[in-house]
Amino acid sequence: MGNCKAIEATVVFLVSTDPTGRPVVLLGRKSLHASFAAGKLVPPGGKCDAGESHEMCAIREYKEETGVVLDGATLELVADFHSYIDGKPLFHVVIYIARAYSGIPVESIEMRPEWHAIEDIPYDEMLEGDEAWVPRILRGECLIVRKHMYAGGSWAIHIFPMPTQTAAE
Repeated sequence: MGNCKAIEATVVFLVSTDPTGRPVVLLGRKSLHASFAAGKLVPPGGKCDAGESHEMCAIREYKEETGVVLDGATLELVADFHSYIDGKPLFHVVIYIARAYSGIPVESIEMRPEWHAIEDIPYDEMLEGDEAWVPRILRGECLIVRKHMYAGGSWAIHIFPMPTQTAAE
């Protein structure tokens, strides 16, 4: 019957301020050769290694993709995201916001980091459906997101408030 287990992954929205004091978020333009989301603007992150916690995965993947070292103490769980293709689990992504870091973002083989003003994020350059939940987590909401994708390209997204600390359980 095949594997019905979702791939465990994390992404992080690094929030800071620009020199004028405007809130900004670091996103990355995925390489055109990427196996997932090629050319799209996404938060840095990736798949968890066997036995790796979501928090450790977030810190490792962020450094690999951007060169930036996150302060793990500032990781704030903001969303528990599950995606499905034709009813089969695809990804379980634990989503964090971070506010403290060291280093300067640099381009990697995976992506080119770009700072964006939070009020001007180009959602049309992101994955379909991101505009429904990303602004909400950047405003401080904690969410459970379920994205269902179907043959032919149609999709549906369901968003619920998150009970306290349920993503990693």
